[in-house]
Amino acid sequence: MVQVRRYTKKDGTEVRPHNRSSPGSGDVSSGPPGVLVAVVLSLGALVLVGNGLGTGTTQETEHPTWRHGGSTFTAVDSDAPASCVNHSYGRVKGFFAKHPCRKLRRTLLTVPDRDGATMVVAVSRTTMATAGSAVKLRELVDAQGTGNLEELSRDSLAYADVDFEGKHYSSAREGNTVTVSEAAPRSERGKPDRAALNDAARTALRHPGR
Repeated sequence: MVQVRRYTKKDGTEVRPHNRSSPGSGDVSSGPPGVLVAVVLSLGALVLVGNGLGTGTTQETEHPTWRHGGSTFTAVDSDAPASCVNHSYGRVKGFFAKHPCRKLRRTLLTVPDRDGATMVVAVSRTTMATAGSAVKLRELVDAQGTGNLEELSRDSLAYADVDFEGKHYSSAREGNTVTVSEAAPRSERGKPDRAALNDAARTALRHPGR
């Protein structure tokens, strides 16, 4: 904008002071420059908040918690692989090669015991084509030395060192879906007792994650 001072035309007409657009500016200055800057800054703020950089429930969304029986489980990771064959081992892998699953959901949970020691629970929920194949799958994974679904901790840098030995294991079947859970200590320091680990494995079967 250019400020024009008071002046008198050749015909004697007096022109009052006023503002006019800068030469060549076209329609850009349809409003005060400050408004344009404010709009740009406001849009930038919206983008930052939308990306989760603002305060709020971002952390809760990343690590949802679930309470059951006085224990608080935290879901630290989860995935839904397209193939059960590629995420299993032993005879279980061979079973999936002949009987492909329809859906697989893996979840990694953490839960403290009464003394504050952290337990890690690996949960897999496998949906088969039929209830009959689900029965066979559960019988197979329940047997010693037949293999299992791979624990999600194997793909996690933070929990790759957790050693699942099959000592604290539980399973359940509902229709054509088989749920398997296995608990292990987060570390050798402050190791939870066997009862706490077994209870964590049993309780994790009820985890609502789908």
